[in-house]
Amino acid sequence: MNYLLFLSPGRATNTAWIQYYCIEDGLSQSYVFCILQDSNGLMWFWY
Repeated sequence: MNYLLFLSPGRATNTAWIQYYCIEDGLSQSYVFCILQDSNGLMWFWY
């Protein structure tokens, strides 16, 4: 089973928010080459 790990720095503390995604969560592929966040806060995933 493959997972996508997403890290985001915490805003008020020195902690990080971690979220795992896998195919069972709706990820269409078992791998991702690139993840970007645009100026509107949208996340873009390239497979």
